Amino acid sequence: MKWGLLLHIYQPPGQRLDTIDLVVKESYEPLLDLLLNSDAPVTLNVTATLLEQLVNNDRWSVIDKLRTLYYKPNISFTNSAYSHALLPLWPDEEIVHQIKKDQIVLQEIINKEAPLKGLYLPECAYAKSIDGLARKTGHEWVLLDEISLVRQKYLPNGTKSGTSLKFLFRHRELSKALPTSIELFEEELHQIDGPAIVALDGEAFGHFDSRSINILRTVLDKYKTEMVSLDYLAKEAKEKVVTRAGTWETSVQDLQKQIPYPLWQDKHNLLHRQMWSYYKIIHQELHKSKGLDKNEWVRIHFDNAMSSCWWWWANTKRTAGPFKMSAWNPDIIVIGLSESIKAVRSDAGISAKVKWRIETLHADLLKLVWQTHWKLNS
Repeated sequence: MKWGLLLHIYQPPGQRLDTIDLVVKESYEPLLDLLLNSDAPVTLNVTATLLEQLVNNDRWSVIDKLRTLYYKPNISFTNSAYSHALLPLWPDEEIVHQIKKDQIVLQEIINKEAPLKGLYLPECAYAKSIDGLARKTGHEWVLLDEISLVRQKYLPNGTKSGTSLKFLFRHRELSKALPTSIELFEEELHQIDGPAIVALDGEAFGHFDSRSINILRTVLDKYKTEMVSLDYLAKEAKEKVVTRAGTWETSVQDLQKQIPYPLWQDKHNLLHRQMWSYYKIIHQELHKSKGLDKNEWVRIHFDNAMSSCWWWWANTKRTAGPFKMSAWNPDIIVIGLSESIKAVRSDAGISAKVKWRIETLHADLLKLVWQTHWKLNS
């Protein structure tokens, strides 16, 4: 039995400083200390927007630990989307921009060495259009959830005709089991015939459950000799596979309903529909004015507005993650909407008439968010 582990570390753009401090204390510090004192092979993805927030708020202890980990032979890093955008839902030029900006920030803050081999897709959100863009940005492999593998039996890695890109597949139940219980993890691990990949949020260790750090420590100590890097599993990929759109929260029922991105683009979710209509208009106007290329503040605000969080928290009927968190929070949705309208307000190339039309759409969305919230809590 061989298995690989990827930990994804992220906070949304503009996160509250007290929240960052809490996550640093409960999760990042003990998690990184654990990795510094372990020789188990682990792959890390640290989203660039979090790195910038750690630097801007002088949380250098975390940055220093990450820099040290970069040189540990058992630790590897991956790239991702700069602001944790759900990549398949954006135009190709925005996908490339997000990946390249993530590469630049990681090189500036962590290490200036060559680009990284792997690409972690936020929420493991995949569409076939990603294949060419991943290779275009210099990556050798991408990580998907097993729901994106069109195959009855789980397979950790594979190749596809027409591309040199390698595909790695996260084992969903094993990934959910790791932070919850040693016994459950071992039960799942021993049921798998062949290698497997565990991938989940790093914040699941310590922040959501204080016991989970010790669970991870025990598992790494007990099973480190069976662990391999994701780069190794990518090199070992040989079997031809077929892939499909999906995320690590997508169910078979979602696919049957043709909803591959249920927590971010649910056709039955009025707020999702209105948000995407609004964002499409904004992107068209920013593209038309060339504000995204010419104005740094327009670019910053729109990058922040692309974070997947604003849609994730706009779900009234779903829970998510290994701890089944509620996925509704109007305050967080409003942060994303605020970033989007700031991009428009910062762009001198958009006429006052168009700005007023978008301001009206923004006000209507805010009204819908709070109407939905108070209806839920009435």
